[in-house]
Amino acid sequence: MPEKDSYYYAVIDSKGNVENTFLDEKCASWVDEERLHSYRMDKLVKRYCPFTVGNIYYDPETGEPDPTKALRYNPAIIGGLYDGERDAFLSKDPSNAQLSYQLNEETLIWEITSESQANLDLARARTEAEIERRKQEENP
Repeated sequence: MPEKDSYYYAVIDSKGNVENTFLDEKCASWVDEERLHSYRMDKLVKRYCPFTVGNIYYDPETGEPDPTKALRYNPAIIGGLYDGERDAFLSKDPSNAQLSYQLNEETLIWEITSESQANLDLARARTEAEIERRKQEENP
């Protein structure tokens, strides 16, 4: 479980890929990002909050949302991306051959497209119908 009062950082390569994340309980201010950046040389280091999702901070003890404490839209994820223009972390596009997603520009969270959702719903309905048909064949 992430520690509420600790400082979390992501190490980002020149293409915006999150290579690593780490916890530093001793860092005490935003200025430390610059110190860490100098130390890492060719890597960018950015602070993030593991309790911010969709640009809303959720108190880890109460679960209550507080958008005023949100930091960089989402937590950093190794293999995810950092968007410097938005100053935000996001996951890579999860689209594949069967499903397509679009980025919600308010939350920077990938959401399944309505067409893909309709295809999933149709496939689920067909599967349920097939299961029901087989049950009826077994127990006439």
